[in-house]
Amino acid sequence: MRCAFVAVGLLIISLLGGGCAASHPAADSTQKSAPNVSPVTADPPATGSQEEASANLRRLAELWKQRTRDLSGSDYPIGPGDVLQISVPSIEVLKNRSVRVSGDNTIALPLVGEIQVEAMTEPRLRDALAQRLNKYMYDPQVEVFVKEYRSRQVAVTGAVDKPGHYNLTGRADTILDMIMLAGGLRDDAAADRIVLIPAEFNDGVPSKTESPRATINKSSLSEETLAMSSGGPFHDGLFIGRAPGSPNPVVISLSNINLANDSINYLDMPVRPRDVIVVPSGGSVMVEGWVRNPGAVKITPGLTVLGAVAAVGGPLFAANTQSVQIIRSGQRGEKFVFESDLDQIVQRRKPDLAVQQDDVIVVDYSRTAIVPYFFYMLFNRFGIGAGIP
Repeated sequence: MRCAFVAVGLLIISLLGGGCAASHPAADSTQKSAPNVSPVTADPPATGSQEEASANLRRLAELWKQRTRDLSGSDYPIGPGDVLQISVPSIEVLKNRSVRVSGDNTIALPLVGEIQVEAMTEPRLRDALAQRLNKYMYDPQVEVFVKEYRSRQVAVTGAVDKPGHYNLTGRADTILDMIMLAGGLRDDAAADRIVLIPAEFNDGVPSKTESPRATINKSSLSEETLAMSSGGPFHDGLFIGRAPGSPNPVVISLSNINLANDSINYLDMPVRPRDVIVVPSGGSVMVEGWVRNPGAVKITPGLTVLGAVAAVGGPLFAANTQSVQIIRSGQRGEKFVFESDLDQIVQRRKPDLAVQQDDVIVVDYSRTAIVPYFFYMLFNRFGIGAGIP
């Protein structure tokens, strides 16, 4: 009998040693990969550059001021790629003619010749055609309307149901309107940001021309759009690693929108032709340690630390739920570690924290709960003693 107790004692010690050894490397291995690890803090650190964040807010405010001031302007002018339906009923060669606006903003018609349509609306083009046809007839009746709009399209891509190009109906159409036209956000969309590549900006400088070639570098756009729509290299809501000369995006932080305090809702910002709206995917976080099913959790809108732990089955009995560590990567590869008390969160004494892409959540063991936990596991596994609930 004594030998049996000795054997059980040795087995308990070995299990405790194995448990301790197994629980620490989860946190330690993550920290070893980054030599510069900040001390544990209660609040999540800002991982992006403060200068970049301030510049982003300035550009957003500038765009908001400019575009809300232009709402009372005239309709959008005719532009390259638009297909026009032009008809002069009294002239046979000009009845129901369809013509596409060339890249240099010109159209060519019989009797009229080539005419520059840049910055013209439908009424202005109608007047210009009538003036040229006055030499052939008195008071010509000219009909002009845009059959297909190509110059007033906005691209919506990323984590939306129907990515594509969508036509603007007027100057009051907003970012939110375009996202709704694209079917709304998918379940895997990022919960905290929308990215806008404004048509009138190129590397942060207002463009002097409305040509798409001057405002959007197509080769760099495809790479950046792909990166942003798949989560991309974002840090603290800012897109970094932009190639020189590529489109300069602005980031709309959804977490800063507070309608109750009359703050600006940048989703209501009017959009302009050739804008690109990118809805990044949320990415995932890793949950490790004393949880039932450690692994990756996809980020969904509103996902928090408590929600991520619950998504992997919740903490085990021996877990230290009062000190859950969140390891977050900074812009330059540095690691920040801060703590979250799940017990206080459940009791609504502390706020739950929103997770970010590539966060690592580590649930360590509790020193006071580890011994009874292993006794229970030992008795349950080997059937030692009477039935234990």
